[in-house]
This record gives sequence, C-alpha cells and structure tokens, in this order.
Amino acid sequence: MTNKSYEFFSSEESMAPTSTSQRLATLEQDKKWHWTALTVAALAVGGWCGWLTTQFMWVNKDMSSIKEDIGKIKQKVADGGLGTIVSSLEHPASPQQLAANLSLVTSQIKVDRAEGKAPDPQKIVRLSSAVKEVAVANPDVTEAWQAAAQLITYRSQTSHLDEKNPMNYCVNQPYKIEMKPDIPAAVRSNYTAAYAADLSNCIFVLHDQAGFERSQAAQQYGEMQRRLHAAGGNPPYLIFLLRNVRVIYRGGQPVTAAAFEFENCLFEFQEPASVPPPRGRKVLSDLLVADLQRVAVPLV
Repeated sequence: MTNKSYEFFSSEESMAPTSTSQRLATLEQDKKWHWTALTVAALAVGGWCGWLTTQFMWVNKDMSSIKEDIGKIKQKVADGGLGTIVSSLEHPASPQQLAANLSLVTSQIKVDRAEGKAPDPQKIVRLSSAVKEVAVANPDVTEAWQAAAQLITYRSQTSHLDEKNPMNYCVNQPYKIEMKPDIPAAVRSNYTAAYAADLSNCIFVLHDQAGFERSQAAQQYGEMQRRLHAAGGNPPYLIFLLRNVRVIYRGGQPVTAAAFEFENCLFEFQEPASVPPPRGRKVLSDLLVADLQRVAVPLV
C-alpha cells in the first residue's frame, strides 16, 4: 500500500511540470491573440473616430454657414438689407441651407405682418422674383412654395376690398357661365368655345373642387361639355373672372379652369403642407411677380 501510494503521488508530481508548461504555452498563445484583437479593435475605433471627426467637421461647416445666413435673413424684409437676403437664396451652400433660408424668409414675413409693417413695393417685388426663381428651379422644395404663399399674402395686404356687406362663399351664390368672345391663340385649336364664370363680392376657395362641382355654374359647365362632346367638338375653355373677391388657397389642386383673371382681389394664402400640384405651382409662381390689382393666370 505504501509503495502504491508513493507511486501515485510520485506519478502526479512527475506530470506537474509538463502540465504547467502546456498551460504557460497556451497563455502565451492567448496573449498574442488578445493583443492582435486589441490592435484590430483599436485600428477600427481609430478609423471610425476619424470618419466621425470628418463628418462632424462637414456638418459643423454647414451649420456655421446656415447660422451666418440666419443672421442675414433676420433683417426686416420690409425695411431693407434685401441684397444679402436675395444673395442667400440665390447662392446657397447646400439644399439644406436653401430650405433653411426659405423657412427663415417665411418666418420673417410672418413677423412683419404681425407687426403691421407694410411692404415696400420695390423691395418686396425683388424678393418675390428671387423666390420665384428658386421655386421654379427647385419645384420639389416645399419651403419654396411656403415662402411664395406668404409673399403673395403679404403683398396683397395693401389691397382694399369693398366689403359693404358680409361676404358669402362664391359657390353658394347663384351665378352663371356665359360665352366669352375669344380664346387665346396659343390654345385655340384645343377648344371649341370660351366661357366665363363671373364672380364678385364673395369668398372663393381656390382648391375647393368639390364645392365648385356642387354649384349651379358647375352644372351648367357640365351640360356645355356634354353638348360639345356629343357634337364632336372640343371641350369649352372656362375662365373664372374674379372681381373684389377674397381668394383663399391652402395648397392642392385648383378648381377646374383654363384660366383665372383676378381684379382687386385679396389673396389669403396659407403655407401648403407639401409641394402643390403643377397647376397650383403655376398659380403661385405667376402671382408672385404680377400686379395683384389686375392679373391673369392661364393654366393651359
């Protein structure tokens, strides 16, 4: 028993150095892998930090440029400093900066309207021209059409409607569509006859197609269309003649018409929540630079 016990313990002791050597070798190998992994991780983190620093520098540069333009555009639209504002719209550093500049113009117009400041006609027309150029060149930028709507409303506030009696909505008034003698030469071949819906002293919602379709005029217009179609003719050329009318527009598709003619109208346009459809953009862009006392807006 004694010998066997001795052999048992002596055998364990003889194995110990070999086991320890293996463990040390394994630890050394693991250490190498750990250092390799740490090196790769450090390089990856360093590269990511470098990329992040580059992105931050670009964002910071863009934000600095936007902040610089904010300082310019905060000048009063009605009072002056117009050159820097127009320059900021015509030469933006990025699409984001353009949208920010347009939003600031819209906000500043709201402030001037709230303060009761009357627009300087020459200066506001120059700003309107710049906004029109931006909107036409960037039709998918919602902020351009929001600025356009605010500018039209701002310019229109100098109009004075003759409101002897409270105004009702135009679609609720009885009015007829009557034949008009001429069709514009550019589109004459596309229409058989011209008709005009003459509206005055009422509130016209430019985008209320459903309301128009319920009106007496729409029923008459539909009957004309059916008669002309049955006779093999082209559709009628319909013009809305609006005199001394409060015109409201919030975006959306304008009422079916070939043209609008406005005389002594007050335009109360709200900022569209999204880019208006092509006909809506045509109305906004034409009104931006027109004489709002008397203006025709062809849509075909």
